[in-house]
Amino acid sequence: MISDILTLIILLLFIIKGYNRPDIAMCSLVWINAYKPQETSFGFLSGQPLSMFMTLFFFVVLFTNFRKIRVPSSFMYHFLALGLMLTISISTYLAQFPEVAFIKYDTAIKTLIVTYLIPFVIITKKQIELFVWTAVISLATFAVFAGVKSLLGGGGYGIALISGSSMWTEGSILTNQMISLIPVCFYLYKSSEFAQSSVFIKLLALGYALCCVLTLVGTQARSGLVCLAILSIAGWFYSKHKVHFSIGILILPLLILPLAPDAWFERMSTIQSTDSIQSEKSAMGRVMVWRWTVDYVSDRPFFGGGFYSYMANSGQLQSYAKGDEVLIDTVGYKAFHNIIFEVLGENGYVGLFFYLGMLCYIFFSNLRNAKSADPNIQGLARACIVSLLVYCGGGMFVNYSMYPWLYFVFGITVSLNYYRESQQLESANQLTNTQTKEKELANLRMSDYSHITPSRPY
Repeated sequence: MISDILTLIILLLFIIKGYNRPDIAMCSLVWINAYKPQETSFGFLSGQPLSMFMTLFFFVVLFTNFRKIRVPSSFMYHFLALGLMLTISISTYLAQFPEVAFIKYDTAIKTLIVTYLIPFVIITKKQIELFVWTAVISLATFAVFAGVKSLLGGGGYGIALISGSSMWTEGSILTNQMISLIPVCFYLYKSSEFAQSSVFIKLLALGYALCCVLTLVGTQARSGLVCLAILSIAGWFYSKHKVHFSIGILILPLLILPLAPDAWFERMSTIQSTDSIQSEKSAMGRVMVWRWTVDYVSDRPFFGGGFYSYMANSGQLQSYAKGDEVLIDTVGYKAFHNIIFEVLGENGYVGLFFYLGMLCYIFFSNLRNAKSADPNIQGLARACIVSLLVYCGGGMFVNYSMYPWLYFVFGITVSLNYYRESQQLESANQLTNTQTKEKELANLRMSDYSHITPSRPY
């Protein structure tokens, strides 16, 4: 009951502040769709159409504040975003299992439409910072729940830490997504103007980062350990104080590992252990799914089999074994367990083209942004790069190609590109104005001698 009242207060504040501010209206929509209070509630808000209400509110704000909207000039952004939306729509229409495909499509298309509009309303530095804070808080709140549960000794592999939320029913997805938030949390800690105004806000950003690490302990997800390794390597590469960063990396396990139960160490040991037959068969099962996916898409090369098309591999995977490879379950179906094969199997090579194009756009655009003279642009760009690498590294083992964080980063990247370009244009205009004034001043000084007639030689 108390949480529902708090949710209503937050929504009311969003409405009051956002009725003439499209950027705040966008943040309200991000919060309601990422945090999903209507799903985690056990009170009167449970199951209420809050998302639909806030979506209508957002589009009303867009309509009434049309002059505050800026259409991104990036052709590639529109091409990739609209192309991906069109592709998943066609693949869903042609899906092999349309009943379940439309369920995932409903969430995916809403995510893509909302995130496509991010750079339309998120333009200035303060708006970018506000959006990043909202996105991090909306998602990392689940890391707080998971982190506290880990500290209390709860959790475990295969147990949904956040019951009631449709996004976090698998621990590996939760862990990978939360660890990909850590570089952005550190950006907020170091560069956010809002955080610099209060020590409490800075500690809040660090607290979110710590809880994101603790999800690895609670879920016992092996892919999370891979994500943490990628985060450490990429973070060290971008760190300006590599010695201090290395010391922090060495100290962190000493603080976290005492909290881990014996089951966590047993689970992590299967990454390198060849004695665990079940673990080996589980890994081989994923390889068989990937082989099956390539074969499956050969019959549906353009748009794949639609969402949940992996259900078609039921009872077929053992035929894709080689040598002594054995599958644990030879009757049921097995998910893709890889974002690349997930997109390929569900949306074909056309969908994979747009998806990989989006990943490349985020990476190379932020490489340019990271060379900016503005330290704020540098910091956020590098955080987006590291977050992308962690996201993709974890995505080699689980399915979350349509989860919102990647598309948030996509939209933020476009907004950051515009902010960098506008700063460069402003600097160029200032330089031009300065040169013009200097030229006018020089002409004015020369005019002081215009009345003097030069002498003629005899």
